Amino acid sequence: MAVSAAVRVRSCRFVWAVVVCVMPIVGMRDAAVAGADGPMRVRQGLFLVADPGLTDPNFGETVILITHHGPQGTTGVVINRPTTTPLSRVLPDLPALADRPETLFMGGPVGREAVVMLMRTREPHESARRVFGDVYESRSADALARLLKQTDPKEVFRFYAGYAGWASGQLEDELDRGSWRVLPADSTVVFDRDPDVIWSEMIRRSSERFVHARFDDQVLLSPPDAGVGGEPPPPASLFLSAFLSAAGAAGADSFAVLDSGAPVSDVSLSLPLPE
Repeated sequence: MAVSAAVRVRSCRFVWAVVVCVMPIVGMRDAAVAGADGPMRVRQGLFLVADPGLTDPNFGETVILITHHGPQGTTGVVINRPTTTPLSRVLPDLPALADRPETLFMGGPVGREAVVMLMRTREPHESARRVFGDVYESRSADALARLLKQTDPKEVFRFYAGYAGWASGQLEDELDRGSWRVLPADSTVVFDRDPDVIWSEMIRRSSERFVHARFDDQVLLSPPDAGVGGEPPPPASLFLSAFLSAAGAAGADSFAVLDSGAPVSDVSLSLPLPE
């Protein structure tokens, strides 16, 4: 029994839609270092976002700001694990902290007996070391005292007990295994976001960047021609829009056949993302 041309066209487009939409999931290891402009190299001033599959209790559902990277290894601080310990108890010799609301963050499993300060400022203290943008690292009481006198709400600080550390090449190995995703650091995430939502927001952001990067690839911009009557193939933007709208669907467990003749707003695609 002959298969109609229309059926062949739909089948071709359906298979292409499946390939395009499933690709970001089966390629999550690549997403660890994928950025809008291609792979990101490990460097200071990036976020490491724990992959949902990372079960190490020290790092599960964490976001780490890389504060140093060099030939000897990499260090950073976890930015989304606050404690209920007020800074006034950690630094009792600074009376100016007595009535402040800031609390201590757990920066990592290494060296928890020491604290490090991250601050966002346009006029850094001479002791401060720039991490990225207007974010600096310091251990100076004078730098903190200067910030405490500021009235600009953008001039802020956070203290972290301990840090995360990797020997030379160790972090790269973990990236190759898909343990981490990499994103450009953002000072608003470090200082202004609710720590409870940082990890989930960064997971979503990394997935979106990965999908956009893949769809910017010229191969995906030209789906295979159905070969019927010279009819042009469906635009990749249709698949991209459908996938991104599906990413926000909670509890979805299936996907629908895409009809390329339907407007993007009418396309319903529900594809599960990793927990």
